[in-house]
Amino acid sequence: MNFSLSLDKTAKIITAGVTILFAGLIWFQVSIIADDGHRPGFYTSMVLVAVYAICLLFRPAKYSLDKEGITIHRTWKNVFISLNDILEIKRMEKAEISPVFRTSGSGGLFGYFGNFYKFGVGKMKWYASRRDKIVMIITKEHKKIIISPDEPEAFVLTCKGFMES
Repeated sequence: MNFSLSLDKTAKIITAGVTILFAGLIWFQVSIIADDGHRPGFYTSMVLVAVYAICLLFRPAKYSLDKEGITIHRTWKNVFISLNDILEIKRMEKAEISPVFRTSGSGGLFGYFGNFYKFGVGKMKWYASRRDKIVMIITKEHKKIIISPDEPEAFVLTCKGFMES
């Protein structure tokens, strides 16, 4: 069973803003390279393209759920969580998860993914596209994984149904 995800307003604004900013900076750098051949502009442009491409490759695109587990589909290297490894799965409200600090990953460009930290909760791995429809998965190894299906209640109920059968 597939579950869609969509970007929240903040992620849409950040993604659009970074896209415009990076495109403008690259255009500016290319015009400098064309005028007087400065190599640093080339390297700067390549870093911007790499950052953008990495975020695009690792962004969550959809979630699928079956009797074996949860698959987080990404452009590159999907993530699989076996139902046998899940200790708890629950719907979270935005207030329960905020404020959260990003330690590595993306904080809005194509979503929220990577490593995050919240006082009182600890380290978390995020594969989310929004911050208002949060589902927390706690594994038997006490790893905390955050996802954000568009229908979080249905996702949790379906997952619990597979876990009980």
